[in-house]
Amino acid sequence: MKKIKSNLIKLKTAERLYQLDVPIIGLTGGIATGKSTAAQYFKLKKLPLIDADQIVKNIYHSELGLEFVLRNFPDCIENKKINFPKLRSIVFNNVENKNKVEGFIFSHFENTFKTELNKLGEVDFIIYDVPLLFEKKLQSKIDINILVACDDKTQIKRLIERDKIEAALAQKIIQSQMPIADKLNFAQFIIKNDQDLNHLHSEIDKVLNDILEN
Repeated sequence: MKKIKSNLIKLKTAERLYQLDVPIIGLTGGIATGKSTAAQYFKLKKLPLIDADQIVKNIYHSELGLEFVLRNFPDCIENKKINFPKLRSIVFNNVENKNKVEGFIFSHFENTFKTELNKLGEVDFIIYDVPLLFEKKLQSKIDINILVACDDKTQIKRLIERDKIEAALAQKIIQSQMPIADKLNFAQFIIKNDQDLNHLHSEIDKVLNDILEN
């Protein structure tokens, strides 16, 4: 198993997210910059990775998640399953509902995170794939952060093609997030994803070479 270069491990256990005793590499980006594609490449290289979005899905799909939605938003339950488009509409059009759902997810996040960590077995570090790394100011609780970035035109083009939406909507979605230019100010390592998949993999390999021992 590869290890992080010792000079890059900056936190003690008590300072780290969830007081983990292994170093954390935070992987982040913006919508349609290629973060998820990068995460797949890390997995392909057999590197231990935990996905924040998957943790949220696991919480929703748990018995507790179903009970929470049934109790608070019964109209969103159909055939004993959550109707996620309906739930999203109810949540994002009402601040009180949004806060209620976020509070529920947050209250179960750490335990679910640690369950995912246990599934990885013995590891010397983890890569934490988390979209809102900088927005939630988590960079102070991880040892290293990596940003997957691309230029604005590429980001808009990819979002239009991926989600089959109009350019105006793509622009609006991107503008609702922290700009990549701002995220660059917080990033320790940057993976440029302005070209094809082979170039992305090459960029990732360069960053891994800087971070991991040979």
